[in-house]
Amino acid sequence: MLTALLSARATTGEPSEFIADMRIGADSLVAHQVRQAVEIGCERIICLADMPRGALLEAQHIAEKAGVTFQTARSANDLSRLVRADDRVVVLAEGLMPDTELLASALAKGQFVAGFDAEPAIQRGFERIDLTRAWGGALAVRGTVFERLQDLPDDIDILSALLRIALQADVKSLRLSEDELVSGNWKLVRTSAEAAEIRQARLNSLLSPRHWLWPVKAVGERIGLEFARRGASRTVVGGATIVGLLALFGAPFVAATSYAWAGFALLIVGLVIVAGSDLLDRATASGGETRASFVFKGVRRILADFSLAGCVVAAGAIGLERELVFAAIVLVLGLNLSDAINTRQPVPVLGDRGVVSAIMLAALATTAYLPIVQALGALFLLVGLFLSYRSKLTRA
Repeated sequence: MLTALLSARATTGEPSEFIADMRIGADSLVAHQVRQAVEIGCERIICLADMPRGALLEAQHIAEKAGVTFQTARSANDLSRLVRADDRVVVLAEGLMPDTELLASALAKGQFVAGFDAEPAIQRGFERIDLTRAWGGALAVRGTVFERLQDLPDDIDILSALLRIALQADVKSLRLSEDELVSGNWKLVRTSAEAAEIRQARLNSLLSPRHWLWPVKAVGERIGLEFARRGASRTVVGGATIVGLLALFGAPFVAATSYAWAGFALLIVGLVIVAGSDLLDRATASGGETRASFVFKGVRRILADFSLAGCVVAAGAIGLERELVFAAIVLVLGLNLSDAINTRQPVPVLGDRGVVSAIMLAALATTAYLPIVQALGALFLLVGLFLSYRSKLTRA
């Protein structure tokens, strides 16, 4: 059985700040290694850890969701009992982010000890092997090697011990190019500053907040981006989504009270939170957008439209309900028609439902509330028809 051995024990030097727990974007470092282990075909993952904690539970969930067994070991004896003689074990050092394809290629050839020329690797935190070589943080050995751990004291550094045993057994060396270090394809993360640098680089490459032509969306997405930069987890995404949905759901009920303005204000707040949670969802969805994320995105959009229409009707004067219902339907249909035709991005400014809500909020202070709603609905229908006509001309 192909097994991955990871470690989640070392700290950055700060108390209780574990290297394996540091976030590099969507995942902690140990969760990232679990994903790599799954990708190269491991059927079981063993993680060295002294106690359970959040990052390990997250890593376990990722492994088990992929159908891979996840186990923990506290000592060399625990580990030697878990590994069988016929197992093949790939060992990854704490904080290592290897190139997955290169790792899989090396593993296909059998046992190996990854290594670099000493000087450039040691400068980047890798462990020295001898005068000219540094350990690349990865090795692959047979399960029989682990029997020798039983002869060693429990307080040993298990990964370093396995490295020495592999070297003594003349396991072949996999010499890696310095280019892998320079390019960042093979990286060892040891400090929170290094993790933050990787997280920032990944966010910059994956995410781009909305332009200010969509001001309410832009505010929400920049808030979401800031949370992503701070390493927010999927739990934060779930919490933000729930709060946003509750705000959208509650807005029409608030608008129906004597504080109609508060309903639109709550709607705008809900739209800001939803925009932020959408971006944060993209930032934390490691394997791309999940089916659940796609479904929730649709639910949020539908709820936003119903909330806008509900606020428009609930905030109007008594006796105008029929006219307001029709005007609200036309407004929402016009918005969706424009969006459906202009699929790349909404119409600037007015395509932002938060801006539309702000206009409605301002309209409450006038005596022309109904005409303003009707005018906006007509405007969006005209814009949608214009975009539809233009797209037909373009195709022709």
